[in-house]
Amino acid sequence: MTDTVQIYSIGDIKQDLVTVARLFQSSDTLGGINSRHIKSLEDKFTKITNKESVFVSSCTNGIYLALKRLNLNNDYVVVSPITFFGIISAIIRAGGIPLYSRVDEYGLMDLSSVAELCDLYPVRVIIPSHINNRCVDTRGITTTVIEDAAPAYGIKRTDGTSVLDTPHTTVISFSYGKPLTAGEGGMILLNNADSLWYRGQRFCGLITDGTYGYSSFDVNEPELKLTNTAISAALVSTKLKSFDASKQKAAAIANYYQEQFGNYIDSQLNTNGNHQTFVILSDLRNNIMKALEDNNVKSYLSHRPVYYNQAFSDYHGAYRYKSTSERYYQKILHIPCRPDLTDSQVNMIAETVKNTLCQNTIEPC
Repeated sequence: MTDTVQIYSIGDIKQDLVTVARLFQSSDTLGGINSRHIKSLEDKFTKITNKESVFVSSCTNGIYLALKRLNLNNDYVVVSPITFFGIISAIIRAGGIPLYSRVDEYGLMDLSSVAELCDLYPVRVIIPSHINNRCVDTRGITTTVIEDAAPAYGIKRTDGTSVLDTPHTTVISFSYGKPLTAGEGGMILLNNADSLWYRGQRFCGLITDGTYGYSSFDVNEPELKLTNTAISAALVSTKLKSFDASKQKAAAIANYYQEQFGNYIDSQLNTNGNHQTFVILSDLRNNIMKALEDNNVKSYLSHRPVYYNQAFSDYHGAYRYKSTSERYYQKILHIPCRPDLTDSQVNMIAETVKNTLCQNTIEPC
């Protein structure tokens, strides 16, 4: 039986674990708060981004902490409805009220709708999500912005600048399927000297001298005090070394897909993306998904609009721009674009998609 081609691979993680195991030959704190690996990773991200960098247990918790720092009190927060539902939970838990923006064809926040919402509501915070190998250009926004850049490491804007090069607080993820996969974890990137406060939240108390360790065990929100593992930090550090090469391989596959069937889909290749997957926008997406499944290839749709979740359906602005997110969700499909795909797998996927599109269109192929 032919092995199933997954969207993401853990094969490289297994290899990385072999490498990481060698780093723990000497005594080290696996829990992580005193670990040289976490400190080293934070230092690396500070050097890469020129921002204060704080390693946290997850991207969602990082966004929650950024919201908590603002002391929200029933303040409005604009967010794309195409995002991880945990972001909405973080807004509500931090004392905010979510307002759902209009989205473009790729599910990204439409900034013109943000301006409309700001005219209608006293908006305190804007949380754009950078997804689908693309980013929202937030550099001109004066309202407080917390950027959900969970899968966006390595993405560049059209002018070639990094998506992380922004005046706003940015949070990225290291969970499964992200460019720097470590199973779990995240990094808060700050443009101010506020990192001590974040480390105080992470370490069960404020560390006044800036050193690593516990200053108290007065824990009010234990789920946010999940110990950050040194293993995750070491995995991310290992992946940083091979990231550029992996990105180039994935980009080559994405370009090949674009050449083979790009003329038959609505989406266009973003050459500045990190290409964790290849994004297809097509009214035939269900046909494509079935054809791939018949060939043992996994694909997936995307985050569905968060207002589909009953817990979030009654918040202000939930349906103002519903048609745009509905249309997006009807057409979106992600297919494998992993750098470890073999040539035969890439050719098979491209042929399957192209044949499906040609069989279901009146245009000659």
